[in-house]
Amino acid sequence: MQSLFEEVRAAASKRAWSRGVELVRANAVSAEQVDAREAQLRVAVAGQALAPLATLLLDADAWSCECAGDEDPCEHVAAAVIALRRAREEGRELPSPAASGSGRLRHELWRARGGLALERWVVFEDGSEPVKLFANARAVAAGRAPGPKLIATEADLAVDDALGTQRGGVLSRGVLQRLLPLLAACDDVRLDGAPARLSQEPVVPVARVSDRDGGFFVQVDLRPGVTEMLSDDVALVDGVVRPLRESRLTGRELADLPRGRVFRADEAGVLASELLPDLAKRIDVDVRTSRLPRTTRSEPPRVRVDVRRDGDALVARADVVYGDPPTARVEAGRLVALQGVVPVRDEAGERAA
Repeated sequence: MQSLFEEVRAAASKRAWSRGVELVRANAVSAEQVDAREAQLRVAVAGQALAPLATLLLDADAWSCECAGDEDPCEHVAAAVIALRRAREEGRELPSPAASGSGRLRHELWRARGGLALERWVVFEDGSEPVKLFANARAVAAGRAPGPKLIATEADLAVDDALGTQRGGVLSRGVLQRLLPLLAACDDVRLDGAPARLSQEPVVPVARVSDRDGGFFVQVDLRPGVTEMLSDDVALVDGVVRPLRESRLTGRELADLPRGRVFRADEAGVLASELLPDLAKRIDVDVRTSRLPRTTRSEPPRVRVDVRRDGDALVARADVVYGDPPTARVEAGRLVALQGVVPVRDEAGERAA
């Protein structure tokens, strides 16, 4: 501890060290977590919404702070090391944030008609009655608006900023999409009063390809794994709240593929070289058959001219083919597999050939 104290003092600017002393005198430092190797200390600065978390690595004489300041060490690290050293010299523990009467934000999502609604509550570790927050959390945490004492995290403030002026009611689609990845980073999020898990990983439609009656069956699941729709674009998947990603399918594809479409065995080449690669650009593809030909993108299209004698005349035929010797040929606008590995179709390259 002493060596870390001396390291910080030697590295800190005069201003940062003096400011750290002032913060300690103002009882601005509280302990989030302290053990033999590491101390995570919260430093509350009057007039600022965010109380930065300063981390002291006690066994490595190193430090960090989540503030965006230019100085290293900053005033928060200085305050943290001074406060911790003083507490140890006096044989006492640093107070927790709860001991100062400060609460933390809980974000409550509720199922409502038309989607999801969000409420924010200030909760206290000592069991005091939670206080519903109606005002801007940033202003309350900074002491610029009336409300309970509040220690806000960067994630809390990011949610606050994304909400804008909305303070109640069902969340609009745009606001909800912005909020989900931010709420996923918050410490305390509930759904209908129960702890909730959130993920910013979107639910992506998946096209599944299987064998069917000697041919193939392609069906798109627009909501794979979804157990409940919470709003138009948010769903519950295995107990996790996740956003839905747009399918990016065309109107015709949306009309046909969710019901499923059968392909004949002789359409395997078209399926492997055209439809599935095209779908894979927009959604996930799950191939559950071993009967589709292998594909390659290494063979660009080219024009092959065949010349044959017809009596006294020479007859020339030009075809767009892939590979040498050809593995596929374009016939009447369709790609026909000839042998071996089937190329992924490149229609732009065909036009330029």
